[in-house]
Amino acid sequence: MKKLILLIIILTLSLSGCGIVPPTETLSANITIISWKQDYFEYSKEWNNYVCVYYKIENTGNIDIEYYKIWFTATCIDKKTYGLLKIGQSIDIEQCKSDYILIYVPNEQVISVEIIRLELGYSIFYK
Repeated sequence: MKKLILLIIILTLSLSGCGIVPPTETLSANITIISWKQDYFEYSKEWNNYVCVYYKIENTGNIDIEYYKIWFTATCIDKKTYGLLKIGQSIDIEQCKSDYILIYVPNEQVISVEIIRLELGYSIFYK
């Protein structure tokens, strides 16, 4: 009788999933602004309407990144801010991508650029 009860407990635990520990999935990335630049035109005494931001994103997790969203903000000398969202796809485990984005800043001098938010996503069908 004790063997039957023990067998029922083992079967119940294994069928309910309590006896199986799922692998830990970590979705994470490091993102770095490499540099940014904005041209000044001497002939017209005006700043370019765009600031070019170069960045690198590296998958530091243990699953592939299917998509990422990065929110950038450029702050101008008069404290106005302009932002832009960059959406990218597919970064494999331990891989990185370098890219750039152009932020529209109408005739404003940019004094800083920063990343204010990062969102990562992966497929629900990941195995």
